[in-house]
Formats: sequence, structure tokens, C-alpha cells
Amino acid sequence: MINIGLITIGQSPRYDIILDFKENLPNNIYFDETGLLDNFSEDFIIHNLSPNKNETLYVTRLRNGKEVYVSKEKLINLLQNKIEEFQFKNLNVIVILCSGEFPEFESNIFLIYPDKIMKNILTSFDFSKLAVLIPSDQQINYAKERWKRYANDVIIFDISPYTSHDENFVYIGKKLQNEGIECVVMDCIGYTLKQKYIIRKVMGETIPIINTRSIIINVIKELFY
Repeated sequence: MINIGLITIGQSPRYDIILDFKENLPNNIYFDETGLLDNFSEDFIIHNLSPNKNETLYVTRLRNGKEVYVSKEKLINLLQNKIEEFQFKNLNVIVILCSGEFPEFESNIFLIYPDKIMKNILTSFDFSKLAVLIPSDQQINYAKERWKRYANDVIIFDISPYTSHDENFVYIGKKLQNEGIECVVMDCIGYTLKQKYIIRKVMGETIPIINTRSIIINVIKELFY
């Protein structure tokens, strides 16, 4: 049995993520979930953890399925605390269920940072035109700054993984195709594998699409299978 700790920056359980994991990973994996916002009410989150003007906005999901905006800076200590709680469990690895940038955390258990893996993949290629999908238009400037070193031209498209429908991703796929995009980064753990496949079907099989959930699934396979 492989024991994997999952830490969402929202509220657990994340049935949407677990469904993709269980459908694409072996059956002998046990997932231990926790969320940074598990013990907070929606009202508390909105009034105390939302980003201020100079803070970085991340998008996540509450237990009821609602999308919320939270401050990266206000999550750092909460995330370190959750990692410390997991140190007392018999886990093989801990996964941060967020594609955002985070500092190095103290942990005796191996940590998977999806952000670092996604960036390392992009450094292996030389793309002229990169598209990045983000959940909110309020993240556009942050996303441009974050990904600009990985291509000559970076185009940002905002589309929520939580409130958008299949036809919205078909539309995005057509826009990406018309823009002559050479690679797509789906920069949020909320983007499902189904949403990736919709874009893939529109754009064709030759365009690389980097999806956060796919990255985590394949890293776990590489580590343990």
C-alpha cells in the first residue's frame, strides 16, 4: 500500500481531484486528504483570507463546490502547519494540490510541488508561443510575469475550471488554435483531465498540453510503479 498525503489550499475532500487520481492510478494507493480551509467558515474565509491589493490571488474550491479567492501570503503558515501534522503519519509522499508558487517547506516526508515540475518541463523545450490558462482575470499580470521566461510570446486566457462548461473549453481550444499556440499550460489543479481532453480534441494531438493533475499522476507513477 502506497500512502499519499494530499493538501488542498481549499477545503477537503476534493472529490473532483480524487476521481481523476483514482481513475488513472493503481488501486493500492491510499489518499489522506486535508485542506487549509477545512476549519473555517465561508464568511471567515472571505473576510480574513481574501487577498489584499498587494497580495497574490489564488483560486480554490470549498467543500460545497463554490469557488473562492484566497491570498497566497495568508496561506503560507497554514500550509506549513498542515505539512507538520502529516509528519506524524505513515506517508510515502505529500502532494501540494496547487500549481501556484510556494517557498520550500520543512518536511521529513518528500514533497511534490507541481509548480516546480511544470516549469522544469518547459525548460526542456524552446517554444515561441505559449498559452497559459488561469482561473481568474485578476491573475493575468501575475501569470504573465510568472511564465514569460519560458517562451518568446506568452498569451494568458482566463477560464474557471469550476464554473465553466464543456462548451467554454471547446471555445478556448478554438481560440488557441487560431492563435498558433505551440504549447498550453493549464495553470490550476482545478482543471480536470476531461477539460484537457476537450482542448486536445480541438487543437489536435501534436500540441503539448501540460495539466497539473496529469503531472501529479505521472510523477506518482514514476516514483512508485
